Amino acid sequence: MTCCGQKRALERRPLEAQAASARGFAKGTPVEFEYVGLSTLRVVGPSTGAHYWFARPGARLLVDARDAASFAGVPNLRRVA
Repeated sequence: MTCCGQKRALERRPLEAQAASARGFAKGTPVEFEYVGLSTLRVVGPSTGAHYWFARPGARLLVDARDAASFAGVPNLRRVA
């Protein structure tokens, strides 16, 4: 059987987009955050235990609403309006 190429297409997407699309969100609207630091940042959501990886400066991720309040205190993260 031949490969349809879907796996290769997924591998080409930015890792932060893969993580956000794979993550399911509970009730509540997810909140977008942008990393404004100089390298990378990994944060574990205290309410959900979800791992969020900001792979580069300027990376944006959707964060579960239950974790969003605690992200406000993380240096180099800013909430996107």
